[in-house]
Amino acid sequence: MTTLTYNQAMAIFTVLVKEAGAHESGREDFVFHAISGTTEYRFQGALGFGGKFRPETWRVDCYPEDNTPERERMIKATNAALGLLRVTH
Repeated sequence: MTTLTYNQAMAIFTVLVKEAGAHESGREDFVFHAISGTTEYRFQGALGFGGKFRPETWRVDCYPEDNTPERERMIKATNAALGLLRVTH
């Protein structure tokens, strides 16, 4: 289980909103779970019900059966942004 800092969680959620269509209304819940420790967080957004953030790797994915070319593009862009963020946070 990975625990993130408050600042990391806030920055990550900003990326999830911008790149993966996470709903801003979920920020407080995400931050709570991220700083409490979790193995995954289902944020859904534009990646559908299976859209998840995985704190141990700082990556997102979705259910394979829900993947589309557009979602694959979103996943790649989100993971690239999260990778850059991880280096600085």
